[in-house]
Amino acid sequence: MTDLAQHLKATFLSLLPADGATKGNGALRREIEEQLSKDGLSITEEQYWQVHAELIASGVVATGKGRGGSVRLVDAQPDSFGLATQVVEAEEIELFFLPAYAPELNPDEYLNCDLKHQVRTGLPARNQDELERRVRSVMRRLQLHPERIRSYFRHPRIAYAA
Repeated sequence: MTDLAQHLKATFLSLLPADGATKGNGALRREIEEQLSKDGLSITEEQYWQVHAELIASGVVATGKGRGGSVRLVDAQPDSFGLATQVVEAEEIELFFLPAYAPELNPDEYLNCDLKHQVRTGLPARNQDELERRVRSVMRRLQLHPERIRSYFRHPRIAYAA
């Protein structure tokens, strides 16, 4: 990687809000150009988009949720990240990274579906207390039937977690 590319990446990252807020690509590119011009450097639009793509591919930066014209820093290093990495490596834990929104891949969602179905069976709850009692009752029943929970993991989309 050239010195300019490294400098561009560092500048790119330093200009993004640390709180994870998004910044538009147009504004970000102008700020990068201003910053680099102070150092007697300049970049092309192609160089900007190349670094943009590299940072997104590396997982350091993500696109915003708007119409696609913004980026944000990804919080890849929370305080417990180092400890979590040590535990994962020491225990030889296999990690599965799921898409941001994929309920069909999340075993918890199968439990939620089962719970909602069982709670809705019969007459509707008359008040909050009765609803809470029903939820607790269903969850206790599920505790007594681990084979029911195991059945969630037999679904082909969830088998990875078994």
